[in-house]
Amino acid sequence: MTGSAGLAELIASPVNLPWWLGIIGGLLVCGLLGFIQGSLITRLGLPSFVVTLGGYLGFLGLMLELANVDKTAVGGVITIDNNSPVHKLVQDSMSSTLGWVVLIVALGAFAAITLLGVRRRRANGLTAPPTGVTVLTLGVAAVGGIALVLICNQNRGSGLAFFGGTPWVVPFVALVLLFYTWMLTRTRLGRYIYAIGSNAEAARRAGISVNRIKTIAFALQPDRRHRRARL
Repeated sequence: MTGSAGLAELIASPVNLPWWLGIIGGLLVCGLLGFIQGSLITRLGLPSFVVTLGGYLGFLGLMLELANVDKTAVGGVITIDNNSPVHKLVQDSMSSTLGWVVLIVALGAFAAITLLGVRRRRANGLTAPPTGVTVLTLGVAAVGGIALVLICNQNRGSGLAFFGGTPWVVPFVALVLLFYTWMLTRTRLGRYIYAIGSNAEAARRAGISVNRIKTIAFALQPDRRHRRARL
């Protein structure tokens, strides 16, 4: 929430930065706040629940105060240009046809990655899910995707105005989830995070810098409202 407020302030009047610089600025704000909270937890030993909940309430109040101080904001609401890609990402939707095309491409890519992964594991003599489980996973993904597109293609407007189609934010969120999934399962940082979450003392004795990895994890969390981290 604080990151989105920072993004809006950067791309709206009077700053008027390009939308891509605004996104980078919003991400930097989230990273900085997460780094501060992670440092308070790891360096001072404060409970993560207290720090994240207190930080959320404090940053929310600061965000509202800044919006009210902004002379271009009406009632604390920052107005973004309708032609901005950020505005279109949040408000616009794909056409019904494009939604189906994106779904087919996504399901095809998911099926290819899944089948190639299973084949690679079996070729290397590693355990792999049974064929039935793999087929069931692909089937559930297909059914879920079809249901999502059907629901999104329904008319959500009123009267004569038609408002339907899959929102652009849906594939964007899916890409973010895929990135974090890859990071947690395919990188050393992700393995360290899992190790610390499972047993921090064992991870420390294995040579992992627990405090540093915890701080990085808090900086990478996209939402730190009142969630109590396991780390």
